[in-house]
Amino acid sequence: MLCALNAAQIDHQDPAIRKAVAWLVSIQNEDGGWGEDAISYRLDYKGFEGAPSTASQTAWALLGLMAAGEVGHPAVARGVEYLIATQTEKGLWMSSASRQQAFLGCFICAIMDIRSSFRSGRWRGIGI
Repeated sequence: MLCALNAAQIDHQDPAIRKAVAWLVSIQNEDGGWGEDAISYRLDYKGFEGAPSTASQTAWALLGLMAAGEVGHPAVARGVEYLIATQTEKGLWMSSASRQQAFLGCFICAIMDIRSSFRSGRWRGIGI
């Protein structure tokens, strides 16, 4: 949503964007990452329930925060630190079978966008 609002050039101070940013920051895990359980896809889903951090969920949260203009937010720095800390020597992220995401293609796109963000300088100034 935040990426779409940014693409539509909605002001980053718009109440919808501020509410989404506040929510993302509020659900960040202690380790700096974000997580989502498959329970959120159930028909009787009643709202967010915390889950262990994954690289894919962290990448999506970071893309949203970046799109909302929050590059310098401490939550962004913590999320990037989580990705750096959990990256393997080959530059990949491992996930247990029970926590793999259903949308592997989206995960790969999100991680590639994170990498290109580093190369293009969109992450400058986050202090890591």
